[in-house]
Amino acid sequence: MTGGRRGAFPPGKASAVLVASALLLALASAASAGAGAEALARGRQIYRDGTLPSGRPLTATVQGDAILSGRGAACVSCHQRSGLGTVEASTVIPAITGSILARPATSPNRRPAYTKATLARAIREGVDPTGRPLHPLMPRYALVDEAVDALHAYLENLSAQQPPGVSERAVHFATVVAADVPAERRDAMLDVLDGCVEEAAQLADVPESVRRHGPSRSSPASTRHWTLSRWVLTGPPDTWPAQLDRYYRDRPAFAILSGISGGEWRTVHDFCERHEIPCLLPNTPLPPPASDDFYTLYLSKGLVLEAQVLAAHLSRAPPVKLLQVFRRHGAGEIAASALKQAVAGYTTVVDWPLPEAEPLNAESLATRMARTGSAAAVLWLPREAWSTLGEGRGISADHTTLYGSSTLLGGDPAAIPETLRRRSLLIHSLAPQQRIRRVESWLAARGRVPREPMIQAQTYLACLVASEGLKRTGNQLDRDRFLEMIDRLSMPPMGSGFPRPDFAPGRRYLINGAYVLEVGEGAGSPIRSVRWVVP
Repeated sequence: MTGGRRGAFPPGKASAVLVASALLLALASAASAGAGAEALARGRQIYRDGTLPSGRPLTATVQGDAILSGRGAACVSCHQRSGLGTVEASTVIPAITGSILARPATSPNRRPAYTKATLARAIREGVDPTGRPLHPLMPRYALVDEAVDALHAYLENLSAQQPPGVSERAVHFATVVAADVPAERRDAMLDVLDGCVEEAAQLADVPESVRRHGPSRSSPASTRHWTLSRWVLTGPPDTWPAQLDRYYRDRPAFAILSGISGGEWRTVHDFCERHEIPCLLPNTPLPPPASDDFYTLYLSKGLVLEAQVLAAHLSRAPPVKLLQVFRRHGAGEIAASALKQAVAGYTTVVDWPLPEAEPLNAESLATRMARTGSAAAVLWLPREAWSTLGEGRGISADHTTLYGSSTLLGGDPAAIPETLRRRSLLIHSLAPQQRIRRVESWLAARGRVPREPMIQAQTYLACLVASEGLKRTGNQLDRDRFLEMIDRLSMPPMGSGFPRPDFAPGRRYLINGAYVLEVGEGAGSPIRSVRWVVP
């Protein structure tokens, strides 16, 4: 027989047909993946932003007559970004991730697994798969099938994957060191981080039999080692995004632990938001302004907060004229701008921007104050500039007040020259004590040198926060859940050296005030008086 069976391809065409079939399959697979990604994006928009695929705001009804719209109607408002739920007062808000909905529940009420159809009914009618009514606070949504499909696809993927930087035995952190940070400040931060990594390793190596009965038995975090990468940024800031992406690609981190810069942090902030990486309490004088961003937690607004606190202090008895001294193009220039805006209407501010390399001496400061008729001066300058004031000759003790920044002085009142202390006030973020004694003793016990109190206290707080977040999140680590647990911490201030840290969902600055300290004379720079100010 020379003929083939009926339906066989003619000789010479079979390979071409196979190639075409493979191409069609590949195109179909790519289209399916594209459609899946598009559905996830639409579902994310509904869940997080309260926006329908049409672009219109999501709407819902609560308890029969209350109308919610847009972000107020978004699922994230109650079920959290992770989808793992929470507790508000006595109300338990359940987890709604796909893996949880897809399995039967036995408590508090038995129910079978959700299907797409029963999920749609729950969303629209407020009943579970058995037909029982859901909690009265569960909104009812009039969603079309396309929107339900998108939301279902998003929930199936929500908190479903193990995040980068996590293994059964270790969690990997990174810290970022910007190019403009002096070695002594960098090393002060790294000393604390290295000590935290060592401590986590010691806890992780405790035998299971001991852990069950010892003080760490309740901490899942103690079963994992911490590892740490140092992401050192070099060159101009516009090259930093590519450097951060390369570091992250080469060895992904679960979170950024602390970090340090001498100026802006916006580049790192945007990197963390883009990759959805938690970033805990970086040492930066200039955190970005408040926004709806989620992944970076700051100690405070930095120099901007200090400027606002100083403005509130000055409003009680404002000087007629105030001289501001700062380095041109330095971090202090941002603080000077914030203070001028805050005191507008009751104090005239005269700016004195110093060139980057120009030293400040007492005689030139006294001359500039006399020439401008300024009764007070705020020095938005680091400790090196204060040290050049020497004995302060020419500055009248009776008629002059000098204000300093705790952030720029490294949190150390003793950085103010002794002869200037009786006329100086410091805007201070640390607890009003000479040293942060707990951090100091913790470092000494590990053979490390206590220094740079502001940096080391803040870095230590970042470690405490990370440890508590890991403990509360449990063994199934999820980045969003990690931050949600941190948002609900209630940590006493004595553990960190910072006063009144205020954790709350959505709050991205922990401290909203500062002390105004009168610095006394003599060894150890005793504090003469303390006043806590919230602008």
